[in-house]
This record gives sequence, C-alpha cells and structure tokens, in this order.
Amino acid sequence: MTGRVDTLSAPGGRWPAPPYQGDSGADDPVFWVFVLSMITFYLMVVWATSEKSTKSAVRDRLATMVVTFSARVAGDKRGHLLDDWLADLAGTPEEGRPLSPRQRFRYGRRCLWAALRLRSGDVVDATLRSDARCTVVTLVPLTAAGLMLLRDGGFTNLIGHAEDLGYLGGLGFLSVKWARKRRGIIREAEQPRGEQHE
Repeated sequence: MTGRVDTLSAPGGRWPAPPYQGDSGADDPVFWVFVLSMITFYLMVVWATSEKSTKSAVRDRLATMVVTFSARVAGDKRGHLLDDWLADLAGTPEEGRPLSPRQRFRYGRRCLWAALRLRSGDVVDATLRSDARCTVVTLVPLTAAGLMLLRDGGFTNLIGHAEDLGYLGGLGFLSVKWARKRRGIIREAEQPRGEQHE
C-alpha cells in the first residue's frame, strides 16, 4: 500500500479512478430495489397507455374475482352472499343502469371489507364463548409483562410489580365480561347441550 491514487486520463486533466466495486452489484439490495422500481414503472406505463376497453375488462374480471373471494372469506354459513353480491355487481342493466367498471371494482373492495368484518366477528364470538380461549387471551399480555419484568430486574422486580400484574389480570377479566355482554354471547358452559356446537 503506497498511498498512490490511481488516475484516469481525461481531457483537460486527470480524474481519480473510482474504487473497485466488485464483480457484480446483484447482491446489493439497492440494485434490486432499482430493478423492481423500473419494472413497476414499466407496468404502470403499459397500463396507462392500454386501450380503455382492455382496462375495463380487466377491472370487471378483478371485481368478480374479489367478490367471489370475499364470499369465501365470509364463511360457508353465508353462502347466499355470493349470489347477492354478484347480482348487486351487475347493477340493473334491464333499467339501463349498469355499474361502470370503476363502480364494480369499488363495490368489490367494499364486499371484501364486509367479509373481513364478518369473519373477524366470528372469531371474536367463538373466543368469547369458550372460557379456555378467554383465559389464554387474558394470560398472553399478563405473561408477556411478567417476562419483561423478569428480564429487566429478575424475581425482585417481578415481586415488586405483583400488584400491577394483578390489575392487568383484572382488567383482562373485566374486558372479556364486557365484550360478552356487548355482543350478547352466552358461555358454552351455560348453553344447552344441543346448542354448544351449532
């Protein structure tokens, strides 16, 4: 290592040679971000310059796919939603008021949002019906808080915050009780035997 800076000949002077960068930039994350950005830009240009009829057909197809997928997300017990949503997606062409491709795509997104809300409600209700599941949900934050206290200060720290942990556990119990009352959920132990698995 002599400290000499290699140079490249250039008109009007001599420029420092760039440092050696290796054989390829394919392992550089910036390189792949640039490639993906260029591909995305190309696809956007193609989409923007394509024929209007082609874009409308693509939106119609996407809307139908989103509605069909949304009906599956909503659950088997709501199978009637697929026919209802597809009928709404078609609009009322017999009255001369069909939905535009943009309206159809927006309606498909609303169907997906509604399906996600319905399915999440099913998960919440199933959890609230089961005492075991509610216990797990209540213990998860309590256990996490206890582990953090142990990590930061050991058993002394854990014992010193035992009252806080008790408050946290009580808050979880009250939250479960409030949620059951709000959603009208009856515990499985309180249901008639023939209705527990419906």
